[in-house]
Amino acid sequence: MKTPVLERWAFGRGDDPAFVQFLERTHLTPKRFYIADRKRPDGWMEFGWVDHAKMAEEWFGVPAQTYTGSEQEKLASAARRLLALMEPLDVLDEPRRAAVARPCSELMRAAAIPQIEPLRVSAARFQLARGVALGLAAHGSPFFAEGLHDEAYLDALAGLKLTRGYVAMPDASLVESMIGVVLTKIALQAVWEGCQLHAWSEAELRQFESEFSSMHPAASLAAAMRTDRVSMVLTYRQASLRVSNRPGLFWLYWPQGWLHEGTVLYCMCMQDGLDALAKAGTELFLQTKGEALARLDHRFSSLSPWESLRLAVGIMAVPAFTKPSNQSV
Repeated sequence: MKTPVLERWAFGRGDDPAFVQFLERTHLTPKRFYIADRKRPDGWMEFGWVDHAKMAEEWFGVPAQTYTGSEQEKLASAARRLLALMEPLDVLDEPRRAAVARPCSELMRAAAIPQIEPLRVSAARFQLARGVALGLAAHGSPFFAEGLHDEAYLDALAGLKLTRGYVAMPDASLVESMIGVVLTKIALQAVWEGCQLHAWSEAELRQFESEFSSMHPAASLAAAMRTDRVSMVLTYRQASLRVSNRPGLFWLYWPQGWLHEGTVLYCMCMQDGLDALAKAGTELFLQTKGEALARLDHRFSSLSPWESLRLAVGIMAVPAFTKPSNQSV
């Protein structure tokens, strides 16, 4: 993950004007793919193929164009147009070259969780990661129409390497772990299209298998929950000691007993989620997850208004567990 762009911007400021200009200049800010079959908008998850003509129109602001010839010729013409528009995007060449030259991929945070203000640790930029992932998948798809399977392989492999960098990230936060899940869904588009066309060689399929086998979303989510728990417990501890570089935080003035009670409630809720994730990949997972969610609901629903106020700082920190666990397992 040490390509120049990723190293410079992976943990950079999201509001940095140079960063925003970079994303706009490289057309890495589009919100989504455009799929040919509008009835199936979710790409490979619903057997949908990338619409090259619509991508060129929406991503690059070029007028729609009518193609002539057979259906195959129309698809090839739209693919060539999209490739021509994406050719100047040098930023995509960096991860494509690195995917072949570097067998491992991991995103490393520049600094550990600080003891004071632990929540202010630098966070990986979702906007950049998603933009590069979309760019790689969109760049790889039209190569199939041109029969350039080796080029499509570079994009597909780079997308998986980028994904693995986030999924395998040490001390990732819960948000960063979910970035990895989003990137996985994007990267799989080019892999799926190649599989449908039988474009991949045995060696390429083995490489994909190696990449997938190194990704463990459920374990990554569990590790991220532990990291978030450490950050929040440190935050509550600093608050109870009235230690902070930002004295305007309201919980610095929360009664210490309430902070301790809120910390206990928060940790108990997080442990419920971790206990469920420990069963991921087994036949007991759905049952364990259902029981964990039921305990979580009971903890909150059984609180009186006064208890809810007293434990507010703990309640507010508990993440929504259902969606991350469903997407990661």
